Amino acid sequence: MEPDYEYRISLPPGCSREHPAPILFSLHGRGGNELEMHQMLQGLRQRFIVVSVRGDLPQGFGYAYFHVKNPKKPVRHLFDAAVKKLSTFLPEVVTSQPADPERVYLLGFSQGAILSMTLLLGTALPLKGIVSLNGFLPSYVRALAPVRPLDGISVFLAHGLYDPVFPIEVGNANAEHFASLGKETTYRTYPEGHTVSFETLRDLTAWLLADAFGGEGTP
Repeated sequence: MEPDYEYRISLPPGCSREHPAPILFSLHGRGGNELEMHQMLQGLRQRFIVVSVRGDLPQGFGYAYFHVKNPKKPVRHLFDAAVKKLSTFLPEVVTSQPADPERVYLLGFSQGAILSMTLLLGTALPLKGIVSLNGFLPSYVRALAPVRPLDGISVFLAHGLYDPVFPIEVGNANAEHFASLGKETTYRTYPEGHTVSFETLRDLTAWLLADAFGGEGTP
């Protein structure tokens, strides 16, 4: 059976079933692709299994996981289908690789960030943490009670102060929502637009290394 999504994967040196590594899934933005995410995460590929997942819907010169009516209104049936498919696809990849099932992370930008937060709050995926970059929570996701306790799950939220797609108020609302659930998060803002800066990459890399390895080997 063909997988639901095309993806690119890299394994860190020395990774094996006897010496499993944490696994990081990256989800790109609307119109992007898995290659740009994979290249962006070069600084983590020496310690993590990095799996960059391509959306299954054509979008311009790239791909999407779901289509939208406007930037803040996903087409609901496509969005729900993406959440369902990813919640099956991701565990299948974890079990097929020499991955530590207790250190599974999601990292998403824009549309990928929307999905990462939704998969955390709306599914029972066994996640250790998520990184959400310049995304938002749809209203129907906000209305959900988390399907499992958030204790022990780490959350890094980042947002551009000058994001023209999802203004900074959206990023602030994301952080406030997690706080309302009693979930402490790392929330950082950057003087950028709807993009991922060097500073953002530096900070999320250090955060992921510290969370997965207890600070060992962090920059």
